[in-house]
Amino acid sequence: MSAGPPVSTPVGFRTPPIGYLGTGAALFVLLQATPATSSLALPVLVLAALIGTWKDDFDFARSPTAIEWAAAALALVWLISAALGLDPLRSLRLSMPTLAFLILLVGLGRDRHGEAAASALLWSLAAVATLWSLQCVWHYAHGVQVPEQLVAQMDVAWIVVPNDVAYAAVLWPVWCRDWRTRTNPQRALIVLALAVQCLAFVALGSRLALLLAALGLITAMSSLPGRRAWIGIISVALAGALLMLAWPGLAEKGTRSLLARGELWQAALAVFADAPLTGVGPHNYVLRYGDAMTTADLRLDSRLTPWPHSLPLEILTETGVLGCAAAALLIGCAAFRPPARRASALLQLAAAIPALILCMLEASTLRVWLWMLAAWWLGRANRQPLIRACTPSPPDAPPD
Repeated sequence: MSAGPPVSTPVGFRTPPIGYLGTGAALFVLLQATPATSSLALPVLVLAALIGTWKDDFDFARSPTAIEWAAAALALVWLISAALGLDPLRSLRLSMPTLAFLILLVGLGRDRHGEAAASALLWSLAAVATLWSLQCVWHYAHGVQVPEQLVAQMDVAWIVVPNDVAYAAVLWPVWCRDWRTRTNPQRALIVLALAVQCLAFVALGSRLALLLAALGLITAMSSLPGRRAWIGIISVALAGALLMLAWPGLAEKGTRSLLARGELWQAALAVFADAPLTGVGPHNYVLRYGDAMTTADLRLDSRLTPWPHSLPLEILTETGVLGCAAAALLIGCAAFRPPARRASALLQLAAAIPALILCMLEASTLRVWLWMLAAWWLGRANRQPLIRACTPSPPDAPPD
């Protein structure tokens, strides 16, 4: 039987391997790398999502998942808190990263290229972290050695304080994923990138970033087979001990910083008491923080900061009990969902421990990197019903 005529391919745009949404997500992150291009980031992401919709990349026939319902509840509470808050226009103007998060959460969960798109988002975050680290090390080597001056020289919207670079440490377990399957040149590039980031952590004096990097490596190495796990864990512990010896004031500064955060948390609770149900509005914490300083009787750190250095407290003060409940529901829908593979579970655990500490001590809804990390995690979790639905069940065992 002769073969039929070849099937012609329609002329048009060729879909990228990572999909249109993945391309838009990666460009969104990369365009945020400089102030000159950051204003283009959200329009590019929206355009990519619209093209993906036009090309039927998304499965809109599937019923909304629990994660999507929880995200819708959070968005509704966010809008209500903004409308009833101190400055609704400010809340909406600074909520553009939240809009990007919602687009990616739904899109990654329904895109037929979702896994590749999620990887593109994650590796773009890792790439810009390495580029910023190179920039930081360059300025440090040329005489700019005060952390605050380094941040000013970098001139990056995502890096407002030295501890903002700690988000890169959350990605370290991802760098180490599938280490045995990588080629030697790939391993060398990964080691070089991690070394540059570690130098940036030291140059910026970010004790939090160093701690999270160590925890991420330890949890990632614990999944290695046999003695390699113990060798890796002991090596990281020894490196940490050497760093403590080379940096005598590390523990003392960390203790003082933690005590100062405790006072900031007291101020946050005072702000929460003013509007416990819906909060003072997203990103409006700083508008009431000055009044709360007297109530909290701050002594260790009298600086005005636009966030309380604790993500749960920030959500509580700005969106109230309703916002906290909606955020907890969203996280719970993803956290209690069994991962598709054991390796995926280990990776999530390795990244979750540093991420949890970062959220408790530093993260803020003002930071774009927070929303992008959340979009990656929740977007992948949102794909699991689709993955399980498309995976055939194993055949029944034959009778004895």
